Amino acid sequence: MKTGKKRLTAFAVVAATMLLALVGVVAPAWAEEGSTSPHLPVKDNKVTITSTLTMNENAVVPNATFNYSIAPAEEESELTSTSGMPVYAGVKDAVTLSPTSVNYSDKKLTPETTDGITTITAHLSAVLNTSKFTAPGIYRYKITQEKPVLDGLNVTHEALFLDVYVENGGTDYVVKGCTLSAEAGSGKKADGFVNDYATHKLTIKKVVKGNQGDKNKDFRFSVSLNGVAGETYKYVTVKKDGTSTPEAVANSGSTVSVNLRDGDSVTFYGLSSEDRYAVTEDDYKKEGYETSYKIGETGNETKSNTIAAKGIGTSDTFVTFTNTKEATVPTDVIRTIVPYAAIVAFAAVMGVVFFRPRRNRR
Repeated sequence: MKTGKKRLTAFAVVAATMLLALVGVVAPAWAEEGSTSPHLPVKDNKVTITSTLTMNENAVVPNATFNYSIAPAEEESELTSTSGMPVYAGVKDAVTLSPTSVNYSDKKLTPETTDGITTITAHLSAVLNTSKFTAPGIYRYKITQEKPVLDGLNVTHEALFLDVYVENGGTDYVVKGCTLSAEAGSGKKADGFVNDYATHKLTIKKVVKGNQGDKNKDFRFSVSLNGVAGETYKYVTVKKDGTSTPEAVANSGSTVSVNLRDGDSVTFYGLSSEDRYAVTEDDYKKEGYETSYKIGETGNETKSNTIAAKGIGTSDTFVTFTNTKEATVPTDVIRTIVPYAAIVAFAAVMGVVFFRPRRNRR
């Protein structure tokens, strides 16, 4: 009896193992291990694909259009497979995109900011028309992103591959899931397009030095910013006590005037690496001030009130403008005059004694 139970238990274990293996064989091809997103769900014959833009929270969202197109993957290198099943070129017009363009400055999109980085997410829909398919299989499409001419824009994917898993639903064909890959047949799944808008900031600080320097005086600056036509920049003036003025916007090609006192600073945000800036402080020589500036914390001091146009480069830029006014106090004036004053006084006394009328002596 015990032997029979052992045989029955062993048979059950073997049967369970075979069943699990069978399940692994018939599991959908899109349930690949190691995938960060096993499949994209299909809802109402639509698959959602994301397109995101990340940028500094203080930068202005670029008013630029990203265009998208979809077409059957046809090149041999684009039809490779990692699942062992054949992959076919997509059926024309069976999958379309909506919308076909994205502008992240669209007010309908909601920015999310975390740790100083703003992320804006747009959604594209791959619309499926299953009536266009004439047989089950895996059909591959290539989705291409055409990025705008925008300095500082870095893209992770210029093209993604959408695999559509068409199944025999009995009377017609159905699509229960899709996969999106960064490389055709690589198994490297992607959620969508990822774009990063890299920008930098320009900060100008005012310092007043010297025993005659007026730390409550306003010094006027003219700042010019030049980038791509239509590009805009945010700027904020921060006072010495930490308070700030309301955020303002400057356009590319324009000149902004700001007044700074000792300890004040103004920061311009959203300059990409090819953008250029120029700074001029009004001339205060007639008031006795000597002006100099220094770029960076360890830069050389330059005696001038003007920075000619130059590129912002690939990092933030910090500029310090210093106005110095010194006056020499003649502290030795008393010691210098006293000897001469004594001589004059002595001469006066002698003059009185010498020229006074003499009395008749009797």
